[in-house]
Amino acid sequence: MTKRLSFLFAPALLLAASPAAAELTVGAITFTHGDVLDARALPEPDAPPVIMVTLADAGMAKLVRATTIEGGGTTPIPVKVDATALNELLVTAPLDNPVLTLTGAKDLKSAEALAKSIAGKDPLPDEIGEE
Repeated sequence: MTKRLSFLFAPALLLAASPAAAELTVGAITFTHGDVLDARALPEPDAPPVIMVTLADAGMAKLVRATTIEGGGTTPIPVKVDATALNELLVTAPLDNPVLTLTGAKDLKSAEALAKSIAGKDPLPDEIGEE
């Protein structure tokens, strides 16, 4: 029987987002632009925006390594962009979902800039025919 992921996010304040390339880390594992298929900012009603990061296969393998905990229990794993903490993943089992939702952006504009810097490109279109 496969263990299902169980986690929640503990947000931290993101003070500024740089438009330059950003280094995403989960625990001690660093993700490159090649590990990220897409990253986009999403507005939330009555809450700060979130950043949805979709990982490629290589990024997914890194996420599983970053969230594998020896000895079990619940362990907080920090998520950072460059040196700024975004949130912590409270993990009880390795995360095996290719979509990672990050909190910590102060507004939609900074979330959009941060998403672009994590992916190294603009978000993919929502639909094939969209320009």
